[in-house]
Amino acid sequence: MKKSLSILSLSILLAACGGQETTPAPKAEEQTQTQTTSAPAKREGKTYMVATESSNPPFVTRDGNGQISGFEYDLLEAIAEKKGFNLTFIPKSWNEMFASLDSDSVDIITSNISITPERQQKYDFVTPHFESGSYVLQKSGNKVSTWKDLANKNVAVQTDTLQQDLLNKYNLKHSAYDSAWAGVKPVLSGEQDAFVADKGVILYFHNQYKNESSVSALPDEDGKADLIGIAVKKGNTDLLNILNDGMKQIRADGTYDKIYNKWLGSDDGAPSADAAK
Repeated sequence: MKKSLSILSLSILLAACGGQETTPAPKAEEQTQTQTTSAPAKREGKTYMVATESSNPPFVTRDGNGQISGFEYDLLEAIAEKKGFNLTFIPKSWNEMFASLDSDSVDIITSNISITPERQQKYDFVTPHFESGSYVLQKSGNKVSTWKDLANKNVAVQTDTLQQDLLNKYNLKHSAYDSAWAGVKPVLSGEQDAFVADKGVILYFHNQYKNESSVSALPDEDGKADLIGIAVKKGNTDLLNILNDGMKQIRADGTYDKIYNKWLGSDDGAPSADAAK
């Protein structure tokens, strides 16, 4: 999570892993499954503009050809298909994404956004689709369950993330890297013992390297769930209702689970439908 976004509640997962993320090339057999996204067919309904920070895998990412894909991209496209509308995705920086919604230049924003009380005062959120937290990736067979378990280990972390702040708080030595992938590689090669990041990042890489890695959760500092949601302008009830109904439909028919498993594997991080209440 980007520290500036909220130390109040283990906030913004992959934004947490922040900045310009360098995404690894997936294994050859997985590349089509995890990264290739064909443009959806044009539908007859309205077109909604979506601002997103597109350097935030696995939630939203953009390849060298400018093609946007990711967990939240697929969720929104699945909802659009159910409800018969179109989406145009516009890459923005993190701050520009919120500003574009504030100025009504876009209708929707998404990029692993934590639902905090402060944000709920300004925006309305679709039923949360992910529950975040701090996780650890290690070589296959290894496991830790508390922050203290990381003592005397060679720990990797992405710089300027909430997880780095927590490692500092607990006086745990670590090596900081500019991107998540740069921190994952030395764990896979055995140069580092563990990589600490938010749940979405860890599950994304574990999904690509199942045989070489294992994952475990670390306790949240405040004991509260960090729920992730798609946001619209406060008071845009019509659009909110459409998105909520679409989310309900894709959860009911199994589409949500297929998209989750595609990007994050079989670990079910989806909060219940009433988790935000």
